[in-house]
Amino acid sequence: MLADGGEKFGMWQGNHARVYGPDGWLDRFFTVAAAASWVNLTTFERHRADHPATMRTSLPPGSYQEMTDWSDGRWEHFLDRYPEADALYRKMLNASQRASRQKAPAAALTEVLRGQGNDAYWHGAFGGLYLPHLRAEAHRRLLASRMAIDEAGRSGRSWVKLNRLDWDADGREEIQVELPDQSWVMDLDDGSLGDGSGWDTVRVLTGELASIAPDAVSPDPFEEGEIETGKGSIAISSTSHGGRVQRLVRAEGRGFDVTYEVGDLPGCRFGPEFPVSAWRGVGSLRVDGGTWQMVDMPMMVSGHRFRFRHTGRLKEILIELRQPGELFALPLTTAIEDESGSEELQQGVLFWPHWVSPAGGTYRLTVEVLDLTDEVPEGQAPPE
Repeated sequence: MLADGGEKFGMWQGNHARVYGPDGWLDRFFTVAAAASWVNLTTFERHRADHPATMRTSLPPGSYQEMTDWSDGRWEHFLDRYPEADALYRKMLNASQRASRQKAPAAALTEVLRGQGNDAYWHGAFGGLYLPHLRAEAHRRLLASRMAIDEAGRSGRSWVKLNRLDWDADGREEIQVELPDQSWVMDLDDGSLGDGSGWDTVRVLTGELASIAPDAVSPDPFEEGEIETGKGSIAISSTSHGGRVQRLVRAEGRGFDVTYEVGDLPGCRFGPEFPVSAWRGVGSLRVDGGTWQMVDMPMMVSGHRFRFRHTGRLKEILIELRQPGELFALPLTTAIEDESGSEELQQGVLFWPHWVSPAGGTYRLTVEVLDLTDEVPEGQAPPE
């Protein structure tokens, strides 16, 4: 049995004509293979059915030499070095398992196969994992698979799916939540909501996943409290810092609400952080209905209503502080080296809405993802 990479099918630089042109090798190859009496064309699935396993074995890494340099020996090391690759990989495994079930629609499996395009999971002599639009597309395809399954298997918009599992294979249990318009995994080790929260907009290449953990004192494990489910909604309470911080996360529709009950926290800035996937030139910010500003350098603004527009994904993210505060916006960039040389890429923007030296009491913010309206910020081209 022979398997080969997708670049052999016209995806590598300059070989599309060689594969699909008038004298392309692909058509000639299958014509000869189909006519050869000594060649048996089959699929992995059929071969497995016709040749059941007879013994157990372990295969060593079989990649080319350069891969061992890029990955420090094993491909799995990419998952250890890059949490974003690991989160995408775990999300893909989960989607693949669900799409492989007997009653899953064919469209769900098709989207999973598209989401398994491996360039977004690792890097070599090209951008790969470091290219944000590749990761965004993989997340979009895996999300489309989940939506196809939900549309085929569930009616109405009042359902809630709650699951406990070791999502990231770290030996500790996480809480997986799925609603009609969003899905995410809560890690109580740091209080973060990971897995891209279902919206492929919230995905960047940083040191950690999108965090809902307060940075008031220092990151601290959360202790799970009560979980309440409603019609298409869920609320999860938790505490940290010895009970000085109590947090309630409510999720419904395409947004969520975070409420904190805190003691006195003098001399600090308190609030969650939100990394958002946004490559250069696609993101702009508006504060309290003011003018739009491109987010291409660090910014600090004050207000209570912050709207971020992402023309690359045709989405808007609305962050609203119920008590006015501040917001830091920091473009996140990485340097990559590929076949054409080295360059700096913007991976996303880190938003930190927060309150300064908050007194004890209740602090609340909401986050909502909206479809892009027809309005276009001044100086920004409309999407194609």
